Amino acid sequence: MKKISISKVVLAFFCIFSISTTLNAEVLSSVPSLSITHSLYLGLSGSEVLTLQNILKSLGFFSYPTATGYFGPLTKTAVIDFQRANGIVPIGIVGPLTRAHLSTPLQISNMSTTTIGLILPKVRSGTIIRSHADRTAPTIPTDLESSNITETTLSLDWSDSTDVGGSGFLKYILERCEGDGCTDFIEIGNPTTSSFDDADLSADTLYRYQIKAKDVAGNVSEYSSILDVTTLPIPTYSFTVAKSGSGNGVVMSTPAGIACGSTCSSSYSSGTTVTLTASADAGSTFSGWSGACSGTGPCVVTLDNDTTVTATFTLNTYALNVILVGDGMITSTPAGIACGSTCSHSFASGSIVTLTASPGIGATFLGWTGGGCSGTGTCMVTMSTITTVTATFLSEA
Repeated sequence: MKKISISKVVLAFFCIFSISTTLNAEVLSSVPSLSITHSLYLGLSGSEVLTLQNILKSLGFFSYPTATGYFGPLTKTAVIDFQRANGIVPIGIVGPLTRAHLSTPLQISNMSTTTIGLILPKVRSGTIIRSHADRTAPTIPTDLESSNITETTLSLDWSDSTDVGGSGFLKYILERCEGDGCTDFIEIGNPTTSSFDDADLSADTLYRYQIKAKDVAGNVSEYSSILDVTTLPIPTYSFTVAKSGSGNGVVMSTPAGIACGSTCSSSYSSGTTVTLTASADAGSTFSGWSGACSGTGPCVVTLDNDTTVTATFTLNTYALNVILVGDGMITSTPAGIACGSTCSHSFASGSIVTLTASPGIGATFLGWTGGGCSGTGTCMVTMSTITTVTATFLSEA
């Protein structure tokens, strides 16, 4: 093994110490003297902010052409870069720990000769610390997809971004616009994982989504590909009215759609509340609902399926009474009265009943009274109320 003389070792140490001392003096002399005694943060202004900017500028953090004395976004970014480079939590606020590091930003006496040789050109050019800051954007989020689509909600997921620069992943920036081909995207969320649930959307509407990633250093990736998603339409259900019974009437709906009568079925959006009202024609009575409703009042249905309701109308009936005087027989068409024996029968409203008189042996039919009838011919009665007709016969002595 080759021996190294003690004199060479001593000489090398002396050279390193000399270089370190010289560079330390050179670096520190290039940094303005520190006179910051207060915490500084976004929105402040004054002489201490001006001093802060000059120090950061001399170290290569503050890129604005001149110090302004206003603590704006550029100053905050510079503080964050400085804090990250010095192992301080990068929050962008100048507190006691940051002020302490600003007072001795470079400890060259603790650096190796090789490191000193590498950093000296950067100190002189004002870029020593900036060369260590994360300036690389995360990778672009990919495979943006949708699932669980309903009328008003949907879920999104994508492949994770990678923090290339090493400062640490911070969040995703998710944006959305509404309408085919829209470009007026707005930010709707900052998820920290690769999924997001969007809500309060409109049914049967196209939405466009794009997403980018941001790291702790503030670097932002390019946007992902745009994803178009259309929410489901609100389902519609049929509402049908069936009519039954001997009578007649009309069923109307609110909101409009059913007028039964003629139109006895209509479609409505899911969740629509429909009210049906029944009105009997003259001579009929509404007897009630069956199916989705009951009773005789309005039928109120909130649709969540195809629905049928039956409305029953009953034709009114009225009694036709025949009083027989003398010897004879009265019969009716339609059948029901055969008086002699059966002298009363109920007929449906609107029915036309024809009464015929047949005298007994040796008797003469003298005529009709009541029910709008007279004379000795047939008696025709239109039934609209309880009616009494008298038929009079004269027997021979």
